[in-house]
This record gives sequence, structure tokens and C-alpha cells, in this order.
Amino acid sequence: MKEQTDMNQDQTEAAGATEHVQADQPNAVATWKVVTISAVAAAVVGAATAVGVAMAGIGQQKIATVDLTGLVEIEQMRMTAVVMKPDVTEDEKMRAFTRMKGLGELLDKSIADAAAKCKCVVLARNAVISNASIDLTPQVKVAMGIGDIDLDAARSAAKETMDKRIPDIDEISRRAARGAAQ
Repeated sequence: MKEQTDMNQDQTEAAGATEHVQADQPNAVATWKVVTISAVAAAVVGAATAVGVAMAGIGQQKIATVDLTGLVEIEQMRMTAVVMKPDVTEDEKMRAFTRMKGLGELLDKSIADAAAKCKCVVLARNAVISNASIDLTPQVKVAMGIGDIDLDAARSAAKETMDKRIPDIDEISRRAARGAAQ
């Protein structure tokens, strides 16, 4: 008798579970319909936007590049040359550090101004695989006040200053040998 009661209870629970699943199915179908309609609507809006952009010619904007790495390196070399000078004043050091601190803002403003004049999209030269027809680096250098500075010249000046301040390894070895001999 107990087995019959357990079997009836199992059948009742199974029937309840089936009713529960059937009751949830309309919600699942309704949710699926909403998701499908939303996806189709998003695709239609995206396609319409793409067609509008193509018709307006927005996608055919000019592309220009800027050598950000070179610009930052020029500033680093300038700062190194100033800070490493044997007779550098605290005021000169502070001006160099202040300029480096504001370098990001200076670059942003200079690049934005050049892009506005060019009416083009500006990308970092290192990010462009093919040749872009416009290089805004010279205009940005002028806007930053470094238009007349060549990167190789800045490197040479920084190296020369460092060579005067930092002895080479041979000089260090000679000093160590003299110290050990005494």
C-alpha cells in the first residue's frame, strides 16, 4: 500500500512539473520573439546608418599620421640634455620637468589643431600599416614649439651631455684600479 501511495505521489509531482514547464513555455516563446525582433531592428538600424554614412561620404575621410614616438623622444632628449648639463640651475630643471608633465596635453592640443586644419582623421604612424598620404608631424612639431629640432640632433645633444656627465666604463675601471692601488 505504501508503494502505491509513493507511486501516486511521484505521478502527481511529475504532472505538476509538466504543467509548470508548459506554463513557462509561452514566456520562453515570448522572450525569444522579443529577442529576435530586437536583433532584426538593430540590424536594420545598422544597415540604414551604414547606407547614410556612405551616401554622405563620411566614410571617405582623409587619413593622416603623426609620429608620436618621435615627438615624445624629442622631448625626452631635450629634457635629458637640460637636466644632465653640469651647470644646470634648479629653475631650468623645473621648467624641463614642467614641460614633460604637460606633454600629454600639449600633444593633444597640437594634434587636434592640426587635424581640424587638415579636416582629417589622425592616427599614430606606428598604428598604420600602409602609407597614409598626409603626415602631420611637421605641423604638430611647430605647434609644440619644436619645429626646428631634428630627432637625430636631439639624440646627439643628449648623448653629448650625458657623455660629459657620466664616465664610460673604461674610465670607471681606471678609477677603480687607481683606488685599489692606493
